Amino acid sequence: MNQVKKMRDKLFDLSVGAFVRAKLAWESNSSLLLLAAGFVILFHGYTKGSLAYAADGDGDRWGSVCSKIMTELEGDLGSLLTACAGIGAVCAAAMGGFKMAWTLIVVSVGSFVLGEYYQIFFNECSG
Repeated sequence: MNQVKKMRDKLFDLSVGAFVRAKLAWESNSSLLLLAAGFVILFHGYTKGSLAYAADGDGDRWGSVCSKIMTELEGDLGSLLTACAGIGAVCAAAMGGFKMAWTLIVVSVGSFVLGEYYQIFFNECSG
């Protein structure tokens, strides 16, 4: 029985020691570890093929992705965003938050005319 207690205490000391070492390593190198994790995520996204960037068959990835996004933003999603931002601007102005009201008005108008602005600067994207 004494030998079991010794083994249990030894295992406990090892696990606590490992936890303390891991905690100290994290505290001293947390920014480096987060940077490494960011690079792993970034390079995984670059090396793994994404279905969002798949071409429609004509070989024009940018045009197809841009067209899909603009179709959504000029459709129901843009209308919903415009309406919600407009209602939020009215509520914010009623409560005295005029800076927030102006921000929401800019979002509302921006989401309404986003397609036209995007076609001015990036003509190959037609929604």
